Amino acid sequence: MAAVADARDLAAERLRTFLPSIEERKGFWLSHLFGFALFNEFALNFIKLSLPYFPVTSIPIRAAAVWLMLDRTGRIGRLRMAMWDYIILGFVVLTAIGCVYTSATNAAVQPTSEDFKRFASTFFNYYIYYVVAKEALNRRGFRPDIAIKWLLAGLAWSALVGVMQALNLFGARSWSLIYANSNLTWIRDASDTTSDVGVGYASGTAPWWNSMALEMLVAFALAFGPTFIRKPKPYEWALGALFMGAFIATQSRGGLIAFGACGIATFFWYVVHRKYGMAMTIGVVFTTGVALWVFAVFALKIEKFTSTLGGEKVRGSQYSDSIEGRFVAQKKLFEIGMRQPIFGVGPTFGRATLSTWSPYTVRAADTTYGIMFAEFGLVGLIFIAMIVGYGCGFIRRDLAYRPYAFAAFFIAVAFAVHGYVEFLLYSRTFLVMNVLAAFAGSPYLVTEEGRAGFKRVVKGVWDRTPAEV
Repeated sequence: MAAVADARDLAAERLRTFLPSIEERKGFWLSHLFGFALFNEFALNFIKLSLPYFPVTSIPIRAAAVWLMLDRTGRIGRLRMAMWDYIILGFVVLTAIGCVYTSATNAAVQPTSEDFKRFASTFFNYYIYYVVAKEALNRRGFRPDIAIKWLLAGLAWSALVGVMQALNLFGARSWSLIYANSNLTWIRDASDTTSDVGVGYASGTAPWWNSMALEMLVAFALAFGPTFIRKPKPYEWALGALFMGAFIATQSRGGLIAFGACGIATFFWYVVHRKYGMAMTIGVVFTTGVALWVFAVFALKIEKFTSTLGGEKVRGSQYSDSIEGRFVAQKKLFEIGMRQPIFGVGPTFGRATLSTWSPYTVRAADTTYGIMFAEFGLVGLIFIAMIVGYGCGFIRRDLAYRPYAFAAFFIAVAFAVHGYVEFLLYSRTFLVMNVLAAFAGSPYLVTEEGRAGFKRVVKGVWDRTPAEV
């Protein structure tokens, strides 16, 4: 009889463990809501409606935030301030102080309250993803891997749109304009032959091709990031091929430089962790890939690259002018910053404030470092250094084996290098960095599936003997 009772107890325990609790089910659906919010930012951003201080595409993440504020059950930990919180909130506070200081000390530059409100709302639109992700990790049943798969789906759609734009499949250069800003023309219908500039570039659902190139590196990191601790899955290989194809189709020179830097950084990552065979493999693959790319550029006579690699001997080339214009803009931006070196002139979003001390136009100012110094001074440059340093810090041996640590490291390197040719503070890449700061920064996240999941508990129970139960 005792054996029968033990068997019944074991069966009851197995049933209770196999069926997820209400809290675990809520965590599971929270994972999908959070993932859909990420998908929404990358695939459904053709919706141009905007509510006061935030776009309509941010409604899902705010719904998740409200859920977490109202429902306090199922928590397995408390939300605590971390280094990322101090970096982000400290930057916003110092920017507010800087706006007041600049207004009080320089009559020529008067940052308005509306400028600061727009800056803060844009900034917190991405920071809220970090807060929600960090709190969600404290809920039973939350699955970070589900959220990342939603994000990969959004990036995959962007990549697919980009490839179709490059090849002009299914009239993509026409209908995909719903994703572009009104003044962008590089993905227009091929029937428009008034200019050849930008025809065939892949921009996907991003604002333009340079942004798209960086986002494809982000996608590549998310697809292959976990492979530091496991083998890639078949769907990850397929996604990697799609992302790399879309990346090449952007024809972004800045993206190519960032790709090379990420390859060197990846090689260094594996050397630090004493995986020398893998480091050599990665080194060979990246070197071969860049060599083949350069060969293809000259074989196909893509002027955008040949004028750069050939020393820009063709003066007057629109691509040469683009590079020279960036250097001029960078110099002028630093001249502006030196007038207010601590706090800068304040957030301007490209309006006339940046032209106060310089006759140059803001149009060519595609650089993170120059604009950060002009608008935010040394505070801005220190902020960029801290967020990049935070991501690169995951190379440490006590942090590297956390899920998503390598992805955070890879994206930080891409962000830092690509920032020389693109202003990235308000980009979707910074949104992903906020998410990974929560996932990779959590000391409790031991697997891609989360802190706790009933499937692993089931396995543990079924492996026990009746005597152990």
